[in-house]
Amino acid sequence: MLDVTRQLYNAMLQERRDAFRSRGITVTTKRQYAEITDLRKEDARVAAVYRECVDAILHRLDLAMNAFFRRIAHGETPGYPRFKSASRWN
Repeated sequence: MLDVTRQLYNAMLQERRDAFRSRGITVTTKRQYAEITDLRKEDARVAAVYRECVDAILHRLDLAMNAFFRRIAHGETPGYPRFKSASRWN
């Protein structure tokens, strides 16, 4: 379960980063929520994880991104959200 949630977190973070860098658009939480719903129908590994856990990682990513933009707005050192390795995800 930890491996699947870590991979989802990293994939969603990469999607947000790549969308902004390549097309200049922001990916919303609502859009990623819909993508996870579709992914649960296709992938048995994701479907095996409780929906609440998947929702929690989406919320965790949203909090990290909001904190990043808040720090930019206040002129602080922003610190972009990190990709999580297996040793940093518990």
